[in-house]
Amino acid sequence: MLELAALGLLQREPLHGYRLMKHLELLMSCCITVNYGAVYPLLRRMEQRGYVAALAGPEAKANSGRNLYQITEQGRARWLEKMQQHPKESWVNGKSRFMIKVFFFQDLAPSLRISLLEHRLIQCQLRRQSLEAEKATRESLDAYQLAGFQHGMALLDLEVDWLLQFLSAEKSKAAQFASCSTVVQPSSAPVFPGVSPDVTSPNVTSPNVTSPDGFPPSLESRIAL
Repeated sequence: MLELAALGLLQREPLHGYRLMKHLELLMSCCITVNYGAVYPLLRRMEQRGYVAALAGPEAKANSGRNLYQITEQGRARWLEKMQQHPKESWVNGKSRFMIKVFFFQDLAPSLRISLLEHRLIQCQLRRQSLEAEKATRESLDAYQLAGFQHGMALLDLEVDWLLQFLSAEKSKAAQFASCSTVVQPSSAPVFPGVSPDVTSPNVTSPNVTSPDGFPPSLESRIAL
């Protein structure tokens, strides 16, 4: 997951190691644990494999002797490949991986965003069915264990609801863009559920596509811990 996140950030702008660590910590600490000792070895590995390259010249010198890394075309292909992968992993890791992918949805084609949302929705629905089937296990739980189980189910229901509304919004935008394919459209950033257009990018505008009730709030903002 760290390689996926690092390559995604380097697509936006060249970064040196320390700045990359700060970006990871600030933007993705809810998804992954940023191990400072792993970032520099990762950059070296990616450079050896041709995914990133150290910049030279005035731009690099302006960074106090630190290596400034930029992504290569091979690195972009690697990032896109990893965005489409669904490795077999724990439920917790799978959710973290998906949220990292959502962070970079603006860099994906609409069809791929929809595909990733549909895959996550299916995973959530299957997990809910699996948990519902464990009735005998629930009957053996004490009051506190049952409260924890019910809370987990409520979080899962929230995510399913969020995904359904997110997916509906993405499909509506894709349909509108398809119907206007012969008309030159201004560059626009996708509007994520729970995120206002000015948060996604300061230099782009949101497409004029909203449901009557607007986008749903983000999953995290709806959960009172």
